[in-house]
Amino acid sequence: MATKLQIQGGKLFIEVYAADGTLGKQISFGSTDEISMNTDVEKIQHYDSEGSEQVLDGDHVTSRTVGLNFQTADISGEMLGRAYLGNTSTITQTAVTDEALTATGVIAGGRVNTGYRNVSSMIVKNSGDTVTYVEGEDYEFIPKGGYIVIIDGGDIADESDINLTFSAPDGTGVLVDAMKQDALEVRLTFSGSASVGESNEYVFEKVSLSTSGDTTLKGKEYTKINFEGSALKTNEKYFTVETY
Repeated sequence: MATKLQIQGGKLFIEVYAADGTLGKQISFGSTDEISMNTDVEKIQHYDSEGSEQVLDGDHVTSRTVGLNFQTADISGEMLGRAYLGNTSTITQTAVTDEALTATGVIAGGRVNTGYRNVSSMIVKNSGDTVTYVEGEDYEFIPKGGYIVIIDGGDIADESDINLTFSAPDGTGVLVDAMKQDALEVRLTFSGSASVGESNEYVFEKVSLSTSGDTTLKGKEYTKINFEGSALKTNEKYFTVETY
């Protein structure tokens, strides 16, 4: 009897191949909304045309391809590193309180960086500390980015010097040095969760992974990264499927 199958969800796991061919630990790939697989087999065919009717008397498979497509809304540093074929490193920030910084020759629309992220407080004064500038009128303060932007038409004159006093907490971040790798080769495991019928687990032994399509850097919806991969034949197979 035929069995109907409805894939309600499932988890995607990744193991990254090191340069020496060994596999890293299996971890969750992250939130994946949709996963699809496409397969293609190309053949050359021979027809016996000696008679009045051409008859197919042989064919030969010339190529097999297996592709994967999926997207994620998990925009972590580690995920960006995978997407941009980059090397990731950890950035450490040590807390500061009432840190002083002088910016010289500022101009309207100019950005002044503190060098810190998630800045908790900001005071901006003139070079003599006799005038305190007003946030929203003289400058725009971006706490998470840790910088200010001089507002055109405010009281901060072009080419003037200003003094910043700010505080920031301890913290860590991830720096992605993009496009440092030629390819990302991984083993992918999709463990499907079927609401109807049996569940399937797909294991793709080796997949060359890369991003595809556009990644929205600014927009009105959640940012998503699209991935595509080509399954490589390993140990005489492309993938296995376990039904349970």
